[in-house]
Amino acid sequence: MPLGEGWWLNTRTDESIPIVEHWEAVKADPARFGVAHLDSQMLETDRDGTLLEVLKKGWVRVRSWKGDVVYETWKLTRRVADGIALHLETTVQPGPYSSIRVNVASTGRTFHLRMADLYVDLEAHVEGLAGLDESYHLQARVEHLGNAIYLLGRMAGA
Repeated sequence: MPLGEGWWLNTRTDESIPIVEHWEAVKADPARFGVAHLDSQMLETDRDGTLLEVLKKGWVRVRSWKGDVVYETWKLTRRVADGIALHLETTVQPGPYSSIRVNVASTGRTFHLRMADLYVDLEAHVEGLAGLDESYHLQARVEHLGNAIYLLGRMAGA
């Protein structure tokens, strides 16, 4: 039984799909995740291999538990970092005492971010946007968070 809430995140379309178990969601609709070409035996018996193939297609696996959030991606690109930031801002909305962990499967690297550290910097950035439309605030927050996630990941060798 999985812990906490889960999602598959398509960073090409910004689609966030709530799931109970990642592998079961893929087996239920392999075409949606771009793995319909996989041998049916692999889909049914090789959980890790199947999930890795989905990550290689650009999907991000997400699990939230006790206020912390884990993102797993094949490769950390700017688009993936922005997708993570958008998901954090619009879906998960973690508190300042939460942390996020990003696992990058292609490099085997993981890095952690404390939301408190990101929020201090983010609030200073957004303060300069007073008087602008709220939708612009979200766009600016996502862009700023995405940049921080991407740069911290690069520094971690992810």
